[in-house]
Amino acid sequence: MDRQENKVTLHSDPQHGDYRSTTRGLAGDPLPLPKPFDFDLAADRLI
Repeated sequence: MDRQENKVTLHSDPQHGDYRSTTRGLAGDPLPLPKPFDFDLAADRLI
C-alpha cells in the first residue's frame, strides 16, 4: 500500500523468485484476488 499515492498493489503468480502478475488499484476500492482465492478483497479496511 502506498499511502502517499493512495494506491494498492498486489503481486501474484510467483515463479522462479519473481512475480509474473501485478494488480493495482486505488486504496479503498475492492481489490480482485487471483485464484485460488478468486474474490474481491475489501481494501477499504487496509487504510
